[in-house]
Amino acid sequence: MGVLCLSLLAACGEAEAPVENAVPMNIASNAIEGEVTLAERLAREALGNPEALTFADPIRSRSEGVTIICGHYTRGEEPARRYIVVDNQDVFVEANMSQADMDASFAEFCTQGAQRPAQPAAPAPQENAQ
Repeated sequence: MGVLCLSLLAACGEAEAPVENAVPMNIASNAIEGEVTLAERLAREALGNPEALTFADPIRSRSEGVTIICGHYTRGEEPARRYIVVDNQDVFVEANMSQADMDASFAEFCTQGAQRPAQPAAPAPQENAQ
């Protein structure tokens, strides 16, 4: 399993920090900023805020209740590369991981059941549903 898969499993299993240990965040700005815009901003920051960076083809999926935004980015004339943002926190960009890990992670989290952001994410199917 790729690096992202392990990170996702670890993140899903983490308990929430007690309120006294919580890191304050700017809720108002995050509430206004859409999921895709936020994911693109986080990916841009992970890449060092380059000037000539454009984003395309955003899709949204959910895994164990966690929102995942995936898409492509290009820098200037370079070929398109991929990014994955998990739960508006963890950012994975193709420039910082192996192509094999990104291929596996993108296939698992960004193609199966993924939706365009304009549509609400479908609830995860329940196992053993009758």
